[in-house]
Amino acid sequence: MKPLIKFSKTGSMIALFLLCVTVVSCNQDIAGTSNEGIQSAQITTAANVETPCEPGYYSATGNTPCEPAPVGKYVPEAGATQALPCEIGTYQDETGQAACKVAQPGSFVSSEGAAQAELCPIGKFSNISGAAVCSICPEGSTNFSPGSTACYFNPENKADCKNGQWDEYGFKNQGQCIRFVNTGKDSRI
Repeated sequence: MKPLIKFSKTGSMIALFLLCVTVVSCNQDIAGTSNEGIQSAQITTAANVETPCEPGYYSATGNTPCEPAPVGKYVPEAGATQALPCEIGTYQDETGQAACKVAQPGSFVSSEGAAQAELCPIGKFSNISGAAVCSICPEGSTNFSPGSTACYFNPENKADCKNGQWDEYGFKNQGQCIRFVNTGKDSRI
């Protein structure tokens, strides 16, 4: 590209700058300048500047334009070229996230790239965060709903229900525990 304006040795670099700003780049020798003077100017506009993708987003180049990490995946660092699957014990139910969520007690995640945690089924429990599986309730104990964090043993006689022991069996009060011993009907369910 030939400059539209010729400059003398004392020509203003400001005029050259203004001319260069109007185009994407300018790389022209300035007529009449010495080797000691500035021979060329390079101006780059914002259109040529690459911006790294933010955490939670990625692209094939790691720069804009970027797309959000899909559910079940995350992008922990800026400039990523791919989204990573959530690890076992974690999940992500939202797009564009920089980290995965940890399965809470009473739930588990058994595979990579999960979009949600699953509740422990009846008869199993999890009392830790980030569980990959739920534990089976010990023999003679049970739980009463999905998502249990503990299992309870059943009282064998009324004495098992006294002095606060009813709470250890998962009953709301002593009367509920005694009714279970007397009738076999479980109101905890």
